[in-house]
Amino acid sequence: AALFYRGSNLKETEEGEKSVRNKSPYKFSDEVEKFKKAALSIKDRYELFWFSIVQILVAFALVMWNTYTPVYLIDKNGIGLTESEIWIFPFIFSLVMISIIVIFIPKIKESDFKKYLIIGLALSIISAFLYVFAPFKKFSFLALSAILNGCWLAFFRPLSDAYSMNILSDAERARIISVFNTIIIVALIPAGQIAGELYVLYPRLTFLAVAVILAVSLLIIKLKFSYGESR
Repeated sequence: AALFYRGSNLKETEEGEKSVRNKSPYKFSDEVEKFKKAALSIKDRYELFWFSIVQILVAFALVMWNTYTPVYLIDKNGIGLTESEIWIFPFIFSLVMISIIVIFIPKIKESDFKKYLIIGLALSIISAFLYVFAPFKKFSFLALSAILNGCWLAFFRPLSDAYSMNILSDAERARIISVFNTIIIVALIPAGQIAGELYVLYPRLTFLAVAVILAVSLLIIKLKFSYGESR
């Protein structure tokens, strides 16, 4: 239903329609050259470069976190809950995230995007540390972590998407986002393996590493991001 609504109601931008009209026949060599040009554009643009680094780091942390959370929750060397108990955490997470996106996110001003990105990542770090220090079979730590996770992703995902719209023109957006997503996918290849190696050493190390990665992301946003304006 959502896909039908999106397809039937969304309209192409003027720039997009122009691009379709002027599209030349497909040539692999031309596409490679365009990909290379867009990749170099990311590297050479201060705001866009650091935005890309943050997106890679956050995605890397999420892969590590999401891959080993179910294992950690029922592992006797982790939290030690039963399989019938852990269903509640995704439910809490989803309920909180949807509520914030619907009620609060539309009220955030563009000039406050950076502030709420930082708040969101601060909550994510606290949430990760709750996993690190959660006592055996302590349900309350994980419930609080689920609430914080719902909060931070409700802030981070839509605001980071909107932030990218501020630093990309209509003409370049599709090409650069395509390159950007390809870079993220490649960068995420070792995430599961690294998380697994840490988990084997000591289960809580995986979530400590997640907290460190998210802390680095927060520092980059605080020190390197502006408010969508080019430097």
